[in-house]
This record gives sequence, structure tokens and C-alpha cells, in this order.
Amino acid sequence: MLKEGYQKVTRALSVVVFSLNLLLVQPVGITRVAESAQTAPMEARTETTAAAAPAVGVEIPERNPYSDRRQCTYRAWELAAEAGHRLPKFGNARNWRQGAIDAGYTVVDELTPECVNSVAVWQSGVGGASWAGHVAWVTEVRGDEFHIKERNWSWGRDTERWVKWQRGISFIVFKVEAPPPAVPAPAPADPTPPAIEALRAEGQALALRGITMGPEWIERWGLLPRAAGALSLHPET
Repeated sequence: MLKEGYQKVTRALSVVVFSLNLLLVQPVGITRVAESAQTAPMEARTETTAAAAPAVGVEIPERNPYSDRRQCTYRAWELAAEAGHRLPKFGNARNWRQGAIDAGYTVVDELTPECVNSVAVWQSGVGGASWAGHVAWVTEVRGDEFHIKERNWSWGRDTERWVKWQRGISFIVFKVEAPPPAVPAPAPADPTPPAIEALRAEGQALALRGITMGPEWIERWGLLPRAAGALSLHPET
């Protein structure tokens, strides 16, 4: 009898301990699922907002930091630099997206008109890219397609082609600030003396004795009409 009672008590305690474990473990699992649900949309956002210029402290090399001229990374960096955008060294092509975000650049994960003159970044295996990814310079955008200049898509050669955008292709966008509007130059001051202007407005001839309207005078002041009774500046010979 004592043994059976002991077994019943043991079973009851086991059930209680198991129930307590469920109560303690379940909230942790729920919390992790909730965290995943909150994190996933952040990773799937189509745009990462950042500054148009690199963040303070980011090292920008003066020359191309990629030593292998045959690679797409060398050519993409070179074309960006020619357009006035020297970039940090991001490593393999697939790392350029996150590297640009970390460095403070603007990255968009969908094709928009602002992607002209940007760097397109393919993740591993997207659109025929290798495990290392791919990068190229975007020259034009038409609808859901974009035109690129690239290297090593075909055995180290430089090529140009149109690409249909798909998920997994991002763009490092360079937002160039518009120059300030030009300030119009002030109109040149009229060098005509008020007295001369008054005579010209009234249609009278300049009646100053001893002064002739030579070529330099005419070039500066213009011909003045001769009014009746006004003295001529061209004495008749």
C-alpha cells in the first residue's frame, strides 16, 4: 500500500513539473517568434535610407583598391570613379550591398528611374551570378529593364547588355544635389550723362559749339536726330 501511494504521488509530481516546464518554456518560444516576425519586414524593405555621401570615418581610396583587373569589382569601381563616385573597398561583389549600407550610402532593392548612374549588385546565384555575386554600372533604365556596363560576365571581357530586374538585384544610388540657381548679373549702368539723355529723348541735336560727332562719339552715344533750329555738329564745308 505504501509503495502504491508513493508511486501515485511521484506521478502527480511529475505531471506538475512537466506543466511548469511548459509554462516556463512557452513564453520564450513565443517571444522568439514575435521577434522574428518584427525583424523579417525590416530585412525585406525595398530601400535603406542613408546619406548621399559616405559616413564620417569611412576610408575612400584614391585609386582602385581591387588588384585583379579581370574582375567585375575592378570595372564597377572604375566606372563609378569616372562618374565622380570613388567607393570604399567592399570585397566580393555580393558584399557591396551591405558594405554600402554600412558606409552610409543609399541602397534601393527595386528598380526605379533614380537607378541611372548607379552600381547594380547581384546577390549569389541571382540572374546567373556566381557564388561571389556580380556588380555593374547602370547607364539607362526602361521600365523593368536596365542597361549596364560590366566586366567578367563572360570570361573577363567588357560587355554591355540589357538586364530584366528581379528580386536579389540592388542598386547603390548616388544622389547628387542640384546646384544653386544662378544669380543673374546686374544690368550694366548706362554711361549716358543725364543731360545727353534728355537731349536724346526730346529729339534735339546736341548743340555744343566746337564739338563734332566723330566715330568714337557715335559708337558710344549713337546718332542724335537733328531738330529744327539746332546747331549741327557736322559743319558744312
